[in-house]
Amino acid sequence: MGAIVLWIVMFMFLVVIHELWHFFAAKKSWVHVHEFGVGIPPKVTKLWKDKKGTEYTINWIPLWWFVRLKGEDPSDPETFFAKDSFITTSLPKKIFILLGWVVINALFAWLAFSTAFFIGTKPITIIPDWALLSQSRSYLMPSMSFLVEQWLVQQDTTHQSWVHIWVVMTWWLAESLWIIAWSRLLTINGQEVTELSIWKALDDARGGQLLLEVMVPESWEIMTITWDCPVESCLLWVWISWSDITISPIRMWLWEAMVWWLHEMYAQASITLSALWTLWNNLLSFDRERISWSVDALSWPVWIVAFWQQLFYNQWWLWYLWFSWIISLALALFNILPIPALDGWRIVSVLIQALWRFSPSKYFVIENYINVFFFVLLMLLWLFIIYKDILMINTLYW
Repeated sequence: MGAIVLWIVMFMFLVVIHELWHFFAAKKSWVHVHEFGVGIPPKVTKLWKDKKGTEYTINWIPLWWFVRLKGEDPSDPETFFAKDSFITTSLPKKIFILLGWVVINALFAWLAFSTAFFIGTKPITIIPDWALLSQSRSYLMPSMSFLVEQWLVQQDTTHQSWVHIWVVMTWWLAESLWIIAWSRLLTINGQEVTELSIWKALDDARGGQLLLEVMVPESWEIMTITWDCPVESCLLWVWISWSDITISPIRMWLWEAMVWWLHEMYAQASITLSALWTLWNNLLSFDRERISWSVDALSWPVWIVAFWQQLFYNQWWLWYLWFSWIISLALALFNILPIPALDGWRIVSVLIQALWRFSPSKYFVIENYINVFFFVLLMLLWLFIIYKDILMINTLYW
């Protein structure tokens, strides 16, 4: 329960810094802020009202924070066309206000990733080469090929090695197969595996049957497990102890760390956009299996909570912080996409309105209907994902 509460607090913090940028950017641009709210309306109570007339409120649905600016209601011409409204401010100031999450996340990511590389860190997790459109070149979430390419991996070949499972991720495949921590994974489909060869063995098993031989701790009995792996994913969701592989820490001089954070930002963007592109292609493929797999994959909140929970329980506080900013960057990239109801679409909208000189009041009404429609769709999608996650938890534990 403590991990869940901490996750909620961290997520709300990531959201509030986004809205704080909109808030301060609007104030800096002399655009009046009507309301700074916690949660989604309807309103529960007003906390206070400052000297400039901004209300600070608490609302019933505790999923988000929001900033309501003056000039977003065309039915009130007096405020809509006022000098301190959003609609009448200049185009650069509008973009300055809307570029909230990207700017603030760039600043925090620069601090977080520069600190990580300066004090030294090891990868939080390793992504299989086949999991993305191209291999991950992130230092915090790299592919094994990238680590080998960077000379960061050394393997001990002086004795017979097995894959020692250190942590089993909650709610995922390995746990559903009754694999427990400190087990030894001996073979995959009849082939002995090491900490380097496991990636290729799982890759080869995609689209077919996965046959595992696992040695159970304490009794040291060997159990055989079978599973049908889909083509798109064959991951156990475990952490390996790396007893036979040494991964060198990523450590840089301060000036290097302050430059290489750009590399990490680019790598994290590539991971996020690659995952979104794969999801989008599968949904539009009209292939029943690919669509089914993509719908099943829409359970990222469970994965995030489970991952955060493992970091929290094992007291890996620095990894907890690095992972938080990785998730924050992923959300920022999603938010900047030109999808209605997101900030990326609002930027596109103000550019269209300015370049084609549409009537602000008429154009804003149309845009508002589009944003409300897609906002409802996004909320329904969010509720659907949460529902799937609850079903997944119940299936695994009941």
